[in-house]
Amino acid sequence: MSSQRLELALEKLLPANWERFERFASEFLASEFPDLRTVASPSGDEGRDAELFSPLGDTTQVLQYSVAEDWRTKIRKTATRISETIPSAQLLIYATNQQIGAEADDLKKELRQKYRLHLDIRGRSYFVERHRRDVQTESAAEALAKDVVDPWLTSKGLLETRSVVLESGEARAAHVYLSLQLRDEAQDKGLTKVSFEALARSVLINTNSEKLMKRDEIKRRVRQLLPNDAAERVDQLTDSALARLTKRAIRHYPKTDEFCLAYEEMQRITEYIAGQELAESALKSEMQNVVSRCGAPSGTLAPDPKVVTGRLRRIVEKCLFDRAESFASAVRVGDMEGFATDHLEKIVIDDLRREPAAKGSAESDPAWLGILVREILAEPGDAIQAFLRDLADAYTVLAFLRYTPDVQSAVEKIFSYGQIWLDTSVILPLLAEDLLEDHEGRFQQMFRVARQAGLEFFATNGVVEELDRHIDRAIFCSQKGNNWQGDFPFLFEAFLQAGRSSSDFQTWVEMFRGPKRPTDDLRECLEEQFGIKRRDLEDRAITADAKLRQAVQEVWYGIHNKRRSKPGRAADPIVVNRLSRHDTENYVGVIQQRKQEKASPFGYSAWWLTLDRSALMIVDLLKKDFSIQAPDAPIMSIDFLGQYLTLGPIRTRVPKESARTLPIVFEPHLVRFLTPGLLEEANGIRAEMKDLPERVIRRRVRDHLDEAKRRIGPMAKRGIDAFFDEI
Repeated sequence: MSSQRLELALEKLLPANWERFERFASEFLASEFPDLRTVASPSGDEGRDAELFSPLGDTTQVLQYSVAEDWRTKIRKTATRISETIPSAQLLIYATNQQIGAEADDLKKELRQKYRLHLDIRGRSYFVERHRRDVQTESAAEALAKDVVDPWLTSKGLLETRSVVLESGEARAAHVYLSLQLRDEAQDKGLTKVSFEALARSVLINTNSEKLMKRDEIKRRVRQLLPNDAAERVDQLTDSALARLTKRAIRHYPKTDEFCLAYEEMQRITEYIAGQELAESALKSEMQNVVSRCGAPSGTLAPDPKVVTGRLRRIVEKCLFDRAESFASAVRVGDMEGFATDHLEKIVIDDLRREPAAKGSAESDPAWLGILVREILAEPGDAIQAFLRDLADAYTVLAFLRYTPDVQSAVEKIFSYGQIWLDTSVILPLLAEDLLEDHEGRFQQMFRVARQAGLEFFATNGVVEELDRHIDRAIFCSQKGNNWQGDFPFLFEAFLQAGRSSSDFQTWVEMFRGPKRPTDDLRECLEEQFGIKRRDLEDRAITADAKLRQAVQEVWYGIHNKRRSKPGRAADPIVVNRLSRHDTENYVGVIQQRKQEKASPFGYSAWWLTLDRSALMIVDLLKKDFSIQAPDAPIMSIDFLGQYLTLGPIRTRVPKESARTLPIVFEPHLVRFLTPGLLEEANGIRAEMKDLPERVIRRRVRDHLDEAKRRIGPMAKRGIDAFFDEI
């Protein structure tokens, strides 16, 4: 008996199902309360779930079974009734299918003070955690799951509604099975085998020992799922999958050459879908919380969280789908520029075009919707992370299958060993994540997993110099306080948003470098803490064609000059020139590093990892402005690296538990919104709470700044562009 099936069955119970829940709870609690008698029956139209029970001969304990969603009101009414009809009662045991937990702590205190009545809530978690306690509890749980949730879970219609972006029910069923196989199969199993075993299972979804499917029909349905692939090759791979699955997941009847899913396999998919449904509920609940927290932009109507959640759910899935398609397409054609990572705005606008929101509503504001999606994807809980990972990975494999049935060969076009040089924009978030006290940051997690997989990371002296200058500027900003003019530097802003005192900033950055030999300290810190070694590319870069090198530097000069020029204030030419030289060293140096490698766009092992999207424009700008046919761009995006670690050729070296917890989307979300006024507010909170422990002060300041960010709403800058403003 799966705990997920029971949890989903309890979640799906409706108020009209009170009688079925009462029977379940009575059977579940029978060993503890073998003899119950009715001590207070309902009156009027309250319904049977208002009935109260007590153990035989004991009126100090009262039990109530209820599926009421408004459990607070229900419990208060019950307590009032008990005080009048059963004055000897001291304990109310409230059995419910609702998820309550610690939310009832205040209510327990209220009942003790008002009625001298102790409240013992047996909610959803109570039953799920104890359903294997004995034969009686297992039997009660299994019976409830069979009655309430199994018919629903095993229906083909449910599988067909799992995806909001795939058009056919067959494709949706295939997506569910792909996500299950990618989750359960060994990491070293080839993606082609995993894919075709999932497809074969998906077309057999409605079969059993009394309803078989012939081999030719199975192959026909798999071909329908992959219309662009060579039919002969698809049939061959389908036959191989059927042979591997026979006696393990499917049953084969040789005389008629027919197949069906094994009972155990049907149970496996049922339990998986139950878990997916629970994660779906958790995702929608989190979406509603985000909508409520962020509030409406100024001048718009307050949103209905439930209505907005439906739109956000579509946008999130479409975002994952488009990224998967983009990744597969980029690998197929060998063009990193084809891997889009900034398509969220277009998805939001397209969704509003297809299903317009009410004029003047918060929901009609695409900028606000984009912020909500980023908020949802920023720090998902474990269940939501696993759910999104399942969606994303299955979409990626489906996208590859549309191009070729041999997925494994497709991903093997990508490098299997990598030497990756890092831009300053990638290293700064790594440093900032040291402010997270209770968990590993997304960037640090990715670098740890990448190093486990055998990738090597390097930084040039120019990048270390940029880090050093950024820290100098951040220290100066921390000393100026409210007199600082301009945006707060990224590291200092991250420090403040973590609830820290600005006066402690200089002490904190000494974790990375000291005052005497700062660049040496930084190099040592990067290698010891993150495995980033020093390796310059200047000697490589100067071997490149002089025309190419000069053109690349001019393009970078233009990018940095435009980025740092403000109204009424020109950019510092010395700074712009230094930055353009550093970027040229990385860009051209990596191209030269590749000279001895195979000339395959994704087969190269040398790359430059940057968050700067402008780097992807260099090839086009060289052709347009200088008539230079440049070599393949050496640029890798952080999102591509995340996808590569999950499904690329080195996936066999990545522990499955590590791959599944890698973030779906990488984007620095500590971005500019602080102002001198907000800094003054934070300092005021610190002064008021000076006698409390530092961790409490930090939490209060952090929460206050988070709330301020939400008040600012869509006008607060978000995303990569704001990140580069701060650097």
